Amino acid sequence: MTEIIEKRKKRKIQVGSMLNFGYFRGAQLLIEYLLSQKNIGKSFTSKDIIQKYPDYDPPFTLENGAIFLAARYNFKHALELSMKSLFLNAKMIVPTGHNLQDICKKMRIELLSKSILEPSLTAWEWLIDRYYINDKFAPKDKNELDRYMVSLNGNKFPYKKIHDLKRKDLTDFLRDIKTAKNLFYEMDSECDFIKSCNKFNFNPSIKSRECSKIIICKLKDGRYITKRKSGVFKSKMLDF
Repeated sequence: MTEIIEKRKKRKIQVGSMLNFGYFRGAQLLIEYLLSQKNIGKSFTSKDIIQKYPDYDPPFTLENGAIFLAARYNFKHALELSMKSLFLNAKMIVPTGHNLQDICKKMRIELLSKSILEPSLTAWEWLIDRYYINDKFAPKDKNELDRYMVSLNGNKFPYKKIHDLKRKDLTDFLRDIKTAKNLFYEMDSECDFIKSCNKFNFNPSIKSRECSKIIICKLKDGRYITKRKSGVFKSKMLDF
């Protein structure tokens, strides 16, 4: 029975490693939709709305908030599936649970230098910190409320925080979704690269790799972004 359960878990992770890009893409489409609404993130008085924007809804409706929360869930689920699939690719025990911080810590302990390289992991840790550990729109009970809006002890998601959203929050989120997709592609490629090096008894360079397709940049505000290397062809797996 235990063997059957383990096989099911492994199959679930294998499917998840293919679905993570779908969840990334789902979050991206939802945020792009919100950004297409010209009223989103703008401050209007009732008089402004009536006179200048008679056909517009309030700056951030309950429906908009639900779409934003769905995008958040998709993104965080994609982060989780991405990390677990990296363990699978490295042929290591896949962490259980949904705590992104714990899974990310295990990546640094178990995967760094053995299957993934720097600065990919540091940039990924920044994403986990921003969207899980110190997410300004997240409640304390992150796992329960992010998924169900109501926790086991009856706490409800604080919808009032949604009205604090600015348009820049959405554009930054969209950029970070693309960064996460590219970082996962990079780390997954690193797993394959290091496995090949080990197979042929070749020591991979930790500091630089010619096969890398992206440049990871840290901005002055602490953000990480990715850029396509010169001469690298566009790919459906990469997003810039």
